[in-house]
Amino acid sequence: MNTPVAQRRPQTEALATIRSGLGHADPRHIENQGPDPGGRPRDIYLSDKVNPGEYLREQGLTHLRASTYDVVDGKLCVAYLRRKGGSMQFEHLRVADFDAIITYEIHDEYGNIDYQIEGLTRDGRNFKVTISSEDFEDNNKLRIRLGAAAGANSSVNPRAAKYLGEAIKHLTYDYGVVQKLTRLNRTGWHAGHFVIPGLETPGLETVLPPMLPHKVEGNIPLKDAREALDALIHAKPLEATLPALSAFLGAPMLSPADLQNESYGVFIQGETGTFKTTWMQNAMSIFGRDLVHDKYLIKWSDATANAMQALASHVRDLPFFVDNFKPNTGTRSAGMVELIHRMSEGSEKQRLDRNARLRNPQPIQGTLFVTGEDLPQSEPSTLARMLVLNFTHSDKQSESEALRRAQASQKHLCGIGHRLLSWLQSEAGQAELAKQADLFYERRRNFSQAIRQLNLEVANPDRLASNLALNQTTYEVLCQHPDFGDLFSRQRETYITGLAGIMHRQIKATREALPANIFVDALRELIASTEKVIIDRNLEVPPGLADRVIGYHDGKGGAYLLPDKTFRAIEQLRGKEALGEISDQALYAQLARLGYLASTDPTRTTRRIRVNGYQVRVLHVTQATFIGLSPDD
Repeated sequence: MNTPVAQRRPQTEALATIRSGLGHADPRHIENQGPDPGGRPRDIYLSDKVNPGEYLREQGLTHLRASTYDVVDGKLCVAYLRRKGGSMQFEHLRVADFDAIITYEIHDEYGNIDYQIEGLTRDGRNFKVTISSEDFEDNNKLRIRLGAAAGANSSVNPRAAKYLGEAIKHLTYDYGVVQKLTRLNRTGWHAGHFVIPGLETPGLETVLPPMLPHKVEGNIPLKDAREALDALIHAKPLEATLPALSAFLGAPMLSPADLQNESYGVFIQGETGTFKTTWMQNAMSIFGRDLVHDKYLIKWSDATANAMQALASHVRDLPFFVDNFKPNTGTRSAGMVELIHRMSEGSEKQRLDRNARLRNPQPIQGTLFVTGEDLPQSEPSTLARMLVLNFTHSDKQSESEALRRAQASQKHLCGIGHRLLSWLQSEAGQAELAKQADLFYERRRNFSQAIRQLNLEVANPDRLASNLALNQTTYEVLCQHPDFGDLFSRQRETYITGLAGIMHRQIKATREALPANIFVDALRELIASTEKVIIDRNLEVPPGLADRVIGYHDGKGGAYLLPDKTFRAIEQLRGKEALGEISDQALYAQLARLGYLASTDPTRTTRRIRVNGYQVRVLHVTQATFIGLSPDD
């Protein structure tokens, strides 16, 4: 049996002495250790001595080797001295019906240590157990784990169970070669190497949950891998696929380029039948051919936000895909908003363990991809952390044919993943990353200026500029890849056009999602439809109109709005979540920044006016709030 256990020497010199009878051929007087509780002479276990060799020398047994443990007939044993007829003889006590040593000392990145134990039962069956170093020192836990692994025909002797851990370490020291291994439960960068199944690094390995079958393959012919990638690029409009693949293949670039803090997500929006899920499943095959199967698809309606965050923590420096987001299913928009923020900020929520102690939050450093028909209803800061791509219905025969080719050649895409990650680890790849990373900040300034020139009302223009600049940076890195860079560089003009289109759509989306703009748009709709009215504050409220009054004309085209009545009217029109969780003061600050507030009190955003003899607090808005509506309107 070709295992470290089976290759070990069959016995030590001490046990050979036992069998030969030399241990009692010349009996020596041994100190009486005192009777045990049953009145019998106490056996002397060398394993209980601090220094067994010194003890043997003191007793004149220098011809015996101070061995305390060994394997006899396939069984782990502890050696001891027994008094028989006035002399001491070596005997052995069965510890377990198997032989075992530690073969690996496994470290994780948080300082925890596991032991991998390989064993051989007396009936010749191999077994393997991984146990934490702390549990190894617990006799009961070690006995249970090894007894279960060894099977029904092998057991641990309860009389000698306390010797089990020491026996394994003793035999490991005598006969084993313990290998050191760093094992991660995630993908991603570690000490200059990218860790993922299929990209082996000596002394490093990763073990992922079954739901995440990520694996790249280095034996895929380059021609097949290029054809599969080219088909994926052309399976949908290039204006969408090129930015999508730049973010997708750019996920492993962010950490070594020191741009992880600039990370963003991608939302692929499209109606049912636009093949957005099919395209993404094929793209995921770049980092694992099995990821194309539906059983590994993470669907929004099938998992909680906490579960998705936990899975995402295992997929570091790679894309993480959530399919079919719907704002009225799963954890609704709030769950998606939290997931977007957690992944862009790089860690999960702070939590307590079972002992009410603060746990270290797991890093979440991947690139989030989401498909769906509707965007999450949230404040613009969430949308600003995403690039929104549109997949539309297409009658183009070329796209349909390319999608079919992409599906047929999907199994070759993991060769692209292997070549990408191998190159990023190389000196050439690292040099290109550093070069393009230095240009990121100039690109961000250029995009920021362009966004501000197009629309001053956009929320978080610098964040949107950062997303666009980072996408362009990773695209330029891809263009320099020696094996497939030309597939991207030849489409640079189309890519720039697509990125500009994304910028315009994103400006519009974030502008519409800004709570101040939602407030103004809803207010205009309420007034234009006459569902709510604004009247002269010097006139009595006409009969039957009281419930419809939400403010008073200021005589300059603006109005004094009654805040509570106005907010209730907007909630009735647009829903309770229309303005998100923004506070009144934050909303007023947005209105002021956009030029919709006409006047305020010195210390408050609202102000007091007199209406029908009463002092009331109002929100004074400008004429622009109503697009120039006059009091008569």
